[in-house]
Amino acid sequence: MATYQEIAGYYPLREAIASHVSITRGVHCQAEQVIIVPGAQTALDMAARLLLNPGDLAWMENPGYLGAQRALLNAGAQLAPIPVTSEGINVEIGQKRYPQGRLAYVTPSHQFPSGTTMHLSQRIELLQKELGGHRSAASPSRFTSYGLASAES
Repeated sequence: MATYQEIAGYYPLREAIASHVSITRGVHCQAEQVIIVPGAQTALDMAARLLLNPGDLAWMENPGYLGAQRALLNAGAQLAPIPVTSEGINVEIGQKRYPQGRLAYVTPSHQFPSGTTMHLSQRIELLQKELGGHRSAASPSRFTSYGLASAES
């Protein structure tokens, strides 16, 4: 009782999450790679600070989640508003207007605030896009190289 708790969260819970995402999402990770945070906003803030350098350009759905905008801005990002259509974020417009984008914030399963589901062709186009000279975080090569994965399918 007199010791500090694990900073990344309760270890048995992290083990259960690693096992669950392996079975349900095909994401293979260890409990040591799982971090428990108190909420989505903390996770967005942490991800933005880890993945961006001040001044980096971040694609942002327009309209989009204000909490994500705040997290990206707090990390020093410059926002690149990309319109959302009935098929999700318009990747073609993003590539034309902001080819130097480093990161893309998208909500493909249930876009906020419209509720649109990103069409498969848009998802594939986004995954194939090179952002800031790097492949998308959700591309298979990035999974293997960095162990990053999307929690949303």
